[in-house]
Amino acid sequence: DGTALAYPASIAFLAYSASLQSQLTPATWAVVAIGATLSSVGAAPVPNAGLVLLIGIFENAFPGQNIPAAIAFIQAAETIVTDRVQTAVNVMGDCSVALCVQHL
Repeated sequence: DGTALAYPASIAFLAYSASLQSQLTPATWAVVAIGATLSSVGAAPVPNAGLVLLIGIFENAFPGQNIPAAIAFIQAAETIVTDRVQTAVNVMGDCSVALCVQHL
């Protein structure tokens, strides 16, 4: 799923931008992986809904830490582009599964 693949990369970007790279432990990555998987399943099909979920994952991975406003704006602008790529990956995945089911 495109969303599940993009969230960990975005969390890494946010963590390094907020100077939290020392807190990127295996336990933090586990929280990010679980949050990304659950968010990709439950994401609403509305524009930029992923940004809200991304902030939720960040807050779960780094409790008590805030995302600086400038970084949040950069992430919001970047989300506009990555949403399109995530949608393309999701559509290709759905088409592949539909093709496999058709051959059954």
